[in-house]
Amino acid sequence: MECLGDVVLDYVVTTHLYIKYSRLILRLITYLRSTFVNNECSAQSEVKASMLEHIVHASR
Repeated sequence: MECLGDVVLDYVVTTHLYIKYSRLILRLITYLRSTFVNNECSAQSEVKASMLEHIVHASR
């Protein structure tokens, strides 16, 4: 299931970036996507958004 979640996250982020930044070259959109989907970047965003307690609770 984790693999499926990764694929869905990749698709959603890529679609959003392509629609929002359609004038950028695809190589830059690919770089942005890989940055946003990166585990460390995601973890930092979740901590800043105070979502960590909800994630820990849901993983039990």
